[in-house]
Amino acid sequence: MHSQKKEQEFRAGVVRVTQQDIAEEVGLSAVSVSLALRNSPRISAATRERVQKMAKEMGYSPDPMLQSLSSYRRQSARKPVDSVIAWIDSASECEEFSGCFDGASSAAQLAGYRIDRFDSSGMRPVRLAQILETRGISGIILSPTCGLDTTKFPLENFTAVRIGGPALNVDLHRVSPAHTANVFKAFEKMRERGYERIGYVASKNSPWGSVSHYFCRFQEQLTGGEYPLLVLGEDQSGEEQCRMFDGWIESNRLDAVLTDMPQVRNCLEKAGYRIPDDIGYASTAASDPVDSAGINPRLNEVGRVAFSTVSGMLSRQEQGLPEIPFSILIDGLWKDGKTLRPVAELSCSPLAV
Repeated sequence: MHSQKKEQEFRAGVVRVTQQDIAEEVGLSAVSVSLALRNSPRISAATRERVQKMAKEMGYSPDPMLQSLSSYRRQSARKPVDSVIAWIDSASECEEFSGCFDGASSAAQLAGYRIDRFDSSGMRPVRLAQILETRGISGIILSPTCGLDTTKFPLENFTAVRIGGPALNVDLHRVSPAHTANVFKAFEKMRERGYERIGYVASKNSPWGSVSHYFCRFQEQLTGGEYPLLVLGEDQSGEEQCRMFDGWIESNRLDAVLTDMPQVRNCLEKAGYRIPDDIGYASTAASDPVDSAGINPRLNEVGRVAFSTVSGMLSRQEQGLPEIPFSILIDGLWKDGKTLRPVAELSCSPLAV
């Protein structure tokens, strides 16, 4: 217990309360107090609560300069293998998402880390965890197409961030393109160019967790227009997907199509549509041809922010499932292309005299 004079100095703010002071009050080591203040699962919930309550009563606040120094010392003391962050994906990882990996790898290199890929397909989650622990890897990024069953993976031993995935029931911190905002922006740009009946083609298995159906219904309420939706499954062949277009476009009298599937443009052209003479086309897919109008989802930036998030968590020694998961959404950029007609010039009538 501290003397009455020191207690008064604490409360007056004359002397900064240290973790050692808290340790003496609660009868624990300074290391245990440090872990408890960081919500480490190595300390029981009851002890964490007791330590944090005492810290609040004593007016404890971390010293930001000391935290920075401690973080630097931890990073500097790491062995080379510890500077690796695992990128968990599957063998079917497609080119569409390569920008995420490239962005994360570039950011990691600048920070003295390296990103190594691990294929989770066909591997038991516990076995994957054993491989990572053997290599001394504690930071992981789950890719957009990663099929890892996190309920069977010992996340309490790792620092993890997810890229993409559904916005609902998120268990990990998530970084993703702002898919809904991107589609809103694309619809707006297409309307500026005079398109009035815009159909939306979406993938049933979108790794971005697209809520396309609800989005189209909301757009109808917002603008008073109608936005027909066509959902395609990944199990359908290219020919099957292309055959679905003719009837859908004709029955809805569409003058433009927006999609997140890069193969849609090819289907339209195979069906005999001249773009943009017969129908306008725009895309939110990163792998669409460069001359297509649409949204650049900035997947490199998504990967960069995912790395920045997980590296920051590593420096703070945050592991396991977060108490309050957050989502970081990266806005895309509109790009003009030859698949849409240009913005119609406003006609000006002479002023009456």
